[in-house]
Amino acid sequence: MKLEEIAARLSRPGVKLDYIFMGGYYDTVPPCGSLDRAVSVNYTLWYLLDGLVELKFRDRTLTVTPGHWVLIMPGAVRGQFFSPGSRIISLHFRLTASYTDIIFSPELIHVVPGGELETLRDKSLVLLGYLEEKKDVNEPDFLDALHFEKLCREWLMTFYPVMAAKGIFRREPLALDHRVMKLIRELEKLSYSGGIPYERLERVCSLGRVQLDRVFAQNMGMSPRKYHDKIILSRACSQLATGTCCVKEIANELGFATLPHFSAWFKRQTGISPHAYRSSLTF
Repeated sequence: MKLEEIAARLSRPGVKLDYIFMGGYYDTVPPCGSLDRAVSVNYTLWYLLDGLVELKFRDRTLTVTPGHWVLIMPGAVRGQFFSPGSRIISLHFRLTASYTDIIFSPELIHVVPGGELETLRDKSLVLLGYLEEKKDVNEPDFLDALHFEKLCREWLMTFYPVMAAKGIFRREPLALDHRVMKLIRELEKLSYSGGIPYERLERVCSLGRVQLDRVFAQNMGMSPRKYHDKIILSRACSQLATGTCCVKEIANELGFATLPHFSAWFKRQTGISPHAYRSSLTF
């Protein structure tokens, strides 16, 4: 096989790998970290350094001791109660390929012993250390961004195979039908409008609506409408986590006519309001 063919296969054309680190924490958990009801929209990863944390979900109770990792999947609703003086490493992130989750499991919360996962802990500390180093930099330069990208990829290259080896299932992103690739590019151009312009999409891929929906669902596991909702949700979560704009400005930028409309739509997608989501990213 020629080198350019190998490069093309490794680059996975048609698959958009997207990872965003929403926040991190490495310290003693204050009392506000204990909640009767916490909701995860992104992946949450904890490493317990000291103390105990009790997790209550689905009529189950888990008590996590120092030296363990806790991976909380998107959509997990739980109570979380930290003992006084508990110290954790915490990371919040999104990880998708073409806006679909590539890690999935019937279990929403996983507790993994950390004895052989020192490399993941070390990579997490390096990543958080760099964020702490740059927290007072108002305008990071291009080299800052490149270095952060490098640290993120190193962390992901440790995290992903480790969690897969622990039995957490994974969905391998595959190269897509060329017609679906065209549809994805068109959907990415759209702001929220409450509907999908099927006539435009039909012209782009030379398919009728029924066949278009069928081909798209075969490749992506969902309808174009649902996929576009995921694109808008990804943008909304990113701006809520990393931007300085108020929620109303974010709603306007995404194409929503009013703030109440955006808030109601966001809550249907995630189970919590945009304001609650922004507040939930500390721990």
